[in-house]
Amino acid sequence: MLRHVSIGICAVVLLMAISEARACPCGRGCADACATCGSACTDTACGCSACAAPAAPQCVQRTCYVPTTVMETRTITVTKCRPETRQQLCVSYRMVAETKVVQCEYTRMVPQTQVRTVSCPVQRVVYETVQKQYTVMVPHCEMRQYTRTVCRMVPVTETRTICETVGHWECRAMPAPAACGGCAPACAPQCVCRVWVPETVQRQVQVTCMRPAYESVPYQCPVTVCLPEVRTCSIQVCHYVTEMVSHQVTCCSYVPQRYVVPKQVCCYRCVPESQTQLVTVMVPYQEVQQIQVPVCKLVAQTVTVPVCPSCCAAAPCCPVHRRCCR
Repeated sequence: MLRHVSIGICAVVLLMAISEARACPCGRGCADACATCGSACTDTACGCSACAAPAAPQCVQRTCYVPTTVMETRTITVTKCRPETRQQLCVSYRMVAETKVVQCEYTRMVPQTQVRTVSCPVQRVVYETVQKQYTVMVPHCEMRQYTRTVCRMVPVTETRTICETVGHWECRAMPAPAACGGCAPACAPQCVCRVWVPETVQRQVQVTCMRPAYESVPYQCPVTVCLPEVRTCSIQVCHYVTEMVSHQVTCCSYVPQRYVVPKQVCCYRCVPESQTQLVTVMVPYQEVQQIQVPVCKLVAQTVTVPVCPSCCAAAPCCPVHRRCCR
């Protein structure tokens, strides 16, 4: 990356020098006013001896410093670890079984039989006759008056209009049938036929028909009605009487008794033991190494820059190119 930057800086310097050399219209590169005549050097007829004749550009070598990346070898100290086997004394515990006789104490429930007199309440049933009144519904039959609607057919005379077909026969002349063709002189071209002519006539007729007639008719019917009646009856009622009754019962109770019994038990004891074990540890050490390190340095390079020779010869003429000729 530094190499590309140095190449870019050299190109910028070269372009600035070329732009200063080509800024003047006369071709000599003196863009400022002439120190002798005081006029801008845009015309060759200014009368100045330094600006009278154009001169050819001249190239001058200049030295510039370009940053360059260089790989250098340097010595550093690195810490590393290597495995090392060592002996270590450690203590371990081993469980050793031992048998002991201990006195175990426990309690046992022993049954005992006892006879006791117990008084307890007893419920006895007592019956008693009592009179009780109750109400019953007694059915009675009675006659009641009702009204019902009766339908009867009554003859009614009505006038109706009827249509009758009245017609008569007529004799009419009809054309002869096509099968005859008038083959004989006696055949007439027409024949007489008898035709019925219908005729419809309306007339009024008295008709007797039956029409329903409704009327209300009273009637009686027996009805069964239930009437309440109070009666008395004897019933037996039972109730309970509490009495205390004593009786003997045999009961079994448990009495605790303590016993001491020797018993062998197995217990464990921790016994320490010393052992030597091989362990691997990482031991650090330092080591000197040679590594390549990138270093940025300024390298001198020679470049060629075009300048105006007349301006370099006459220093008072152009102060701008006097700076470029140094």
